[in-house]
Amino acid sequence: MVIVFWFFIAAITLVALLPALLGNRNDCGLPRIVQIIFLILIPALGLGFYWVETNSQTLVRYTLLEEESRLAKKERSKIKEIHQLIAHLKMHLSLYPLDSKGWYALGKLYSVEDKHKKAAEAFEKAYQQQPDDEEYSFSYAKSVFFENNGYLTPSTETLLQKVVEKDPENYSALNLLATNYYLQRQYRFAIMYWERLLHFFSFDHKEKQR
Repeated sequence: MVIVFWFFIAAITLVALLPALLGNRNDCGLPRIVQIIFLILIPALGLGFYWVETNSQTLVRYTLLEEESRLAKKERSKIKEIHQLIAHLKMHLSLYPLDSKGWYALGKLYSVEDKHKKAAEAFEKAYQQQPDDEEYSFSYAKSVFFENNGYLTPSTETLLQKVVEKDPENYSALNLLATNYYLQRQYRFAIMYWERLLHFFSFDHKEKQR
């Protein structure tokens, strides 16, 4: 827009001053030296702004490409780090297969990579070592849920029901059960679990959390 404006001014200047400079007349009332300065300066300014605008756009594009490259490099570094951690954990677990925390950590890493089947297998190992741990139970059920495209298996459904029986305040387990029933079109059960979630948003519950 700035470029168009200055080229427009330059064109008007040329139209106004060129006849006077080529002839012997001075119709515009300006000294000849001033006319020459305007004739040179205005187009030069237009070209200058064009150069600045073009290079500014190039600089912006270069900066954006540099930022994209930096983020991509950072993401590749993060993925490489995750792969290294997975490799170390797998080696550790081959030596200590009863380490429930190790299996849980491995499941977390697989979850980050959206490898839900492998995550479910790792979380199941952790759950088998510590069946009373609510976090292990929930993580296992959630991975199975994603692996099955939004459906719990009968065993993981039962597992989550046991979790909410033990801990009625387990928001994540209640919500996953409600979502599972909704996707299965068992709306009565979905509503039942979602209603149990309503008190989390009540004023009294928020006051207790303070």
